[in-house]
Amino acid sequence: MYVEHFQEMPDGQLQPLNNCGRYTGGHIRLNRRDLLSWRRLRRQMAQDLQTLARAASRLEARFAAELDLCDQSQIREEIKTLNDRIDRDRERFSL
Repeated sequence: MYVEHFQEMPDGQLQPLNNCGRYTGGHIRLNRRDLLSWRRLRRQMAQDLQTLARAASRLEARFAAELDLCDQSQIREEIKTLNDRIDRDRERFSL
């Protein structure tokens, strides 16, 4: 429904796409400063989470190739930490 009535701009502003969007955006003030900040933060977090997911994938590939059990344990912990962070932030930012 959101995308039917608004387009999110890079600066966090919501651009209405139709009369419903214009009315709703103005009525409940969807371009308030705090909401703009939240949308910018959410957009940045989406980019950061992609970077973290790529890092986790590289660690998993390294883990698969690692023969040293001590190094495997450390890599496994790093992978778990990254994946936990990714999951928490995806939930927090509804991504």
